Amino acid sequence: MKFKIALIAGCLLFWGSLSAMAQTEVQPTPTPNETTPMEQSVKNKDESWYFNVGLGWAASPSYGSETDAAIDKLKSEGTGFSRTPVGVDLGFYWPRENKRTILGVSLFGVNDKIEVSGYKIEITQSIIAASMLYYFGENVGDGFFGRADFGLARFSADAKSPSGSTLVSETSKWGSAAQLGVGYSLPVSPDTRLALGVYYSSVQVEDDGAHNFSVQLSCLL
Repeated sequence: MKFKIALIAGCLLFWGSLSAMAQTEVQPTPTPNETTPMEQSVKNKDESWYFNVGLGWAASPSYGSETDAAIDKLKSEGTGFSRTPVGVDLGFYWPRENKRTILGVSLFGVNDKIEVSGYKIEITQSIIAASMLYYFGENVGDGFFGRADFGLARFSADAKSPSGSTLVSETSKWGSAAQLGVGYSLPVSPDTRLALGVYYSSVQVEDDGAHNFSVQLSCLL
């Protein structure tokens, strides 16, 4: 009797396990040409207009032989020399029909702060330009890109003594400016793209000129 009960119980358990397996939903296995949701890349949305903001580092801006020689003299003869050249970039852009080109207006420049022997010197290049970016990926903000800017520029220079009094405060007339660059852009969400770029800019104002190499991290929204 005990044997029959154990046999019946075993059959019921076995039948129950088969029924549970049959009712379990079988998950489809992706074919070699399919990707799971986790493997799919971020879908980069096409916008009607774009806003770009960037911040970077300019590698020792050059202002011509005389100014560069004066800065080198301050560095060699002064004490506590430090130099912080920072590049800033803002721009508004509108896409073209090919969905890889954007045209717009950019405001960018380099702020070069120099401190030596308690003196503070600040040289700023301000540039407003017509700007174009072309992306080699599927659409704007995707993959490698090239950039060109052409516009107007001016200098401003300020120098203060260790006591904080102003020694020099001048602003130049407007001149010309040009910038070329290349970089790589990566969409991190449908409407946000991060980019790393390398740029060269040339500024000519009156008898003064400046040349800058800069590395910039930017965000295109």
